[in-house]
Amino acid sequence: TVGKQSSYTLKLDSNTAGVATVAETVIRDVFPDSLSIGVLPAGCTRAGQAVTCKAPYGTSSASFVIPVTPLAAALPSVTNTGTASGGGDPACTASGACASTVTTPVAPPLTITSTKTASTNPLVAAVSGQFYTIDVTVANQSTTAQLLIADALPNGITLAGAPSLIAGSTTGMLTGCPSAGATTTGCRVEPGVAPGTFSIRIPVNVPTSAIGPPAGRGACARR
Repeated sequence: TVGKQSSYTLKLDSNTAGVATVAETVIRDVFPDSLSIGVLPAGCTRAGQAVTCKAPYGTSSASFVIPVTPLAAALPSVTNTGTASGGGDPACTASGACASTVTTPVAPPLTITSTKTASTNPLVAAVSGQFYTIDVTVANQSTTAQLLIADALPNGITLAGAPSLIAGSTTGMLTGCPSAGATTTGCRVEPGVAPGTFSIRIPVNVPTSAIGPPAGRGACARR
């Protein structure tokens, strides 16, 4: 997934079980520019995107875990090749059984957007049944954390009951919403919302004394 750390494992095995190398083995991997390389393990060095790991004489098996983070340029997949040479095997020359290539799918990151509208614009004073709607779109993958529903209502306007979730092409579980006051503090959608769109309806009282922009401000954020 773009922006989420993952890793490659560079693994060295003897082609004869239990038989150790008789010379140093050099493992090399030139990572694509679309991968950001993290902190290397002991035994590995880096020059640009080229990572070199060395397994000493007498090694029958060794693994080096290289952390990487895909960038947007890695979409939709990334291909990477690791090679080995040395170890006392004259046939191990960074090719054949001493080279390995893998192509890995890369998923786009989770994206959440929201827009807010009013049941009528402008709202009408002293009329019941009015509300704000926050339309939330989840794209690319399911949510893994709570979505906080934050809305500070305009001056004079208050909640006329607890907000509710209206399913669209996806749905979720809305909890913690207040039923009175001038904010939706504590209102949240639990993790596990699949990609799609749903709405949060916020019922409001609009007294004759209410002033302020008709739509207020509303947003959702991941915790």
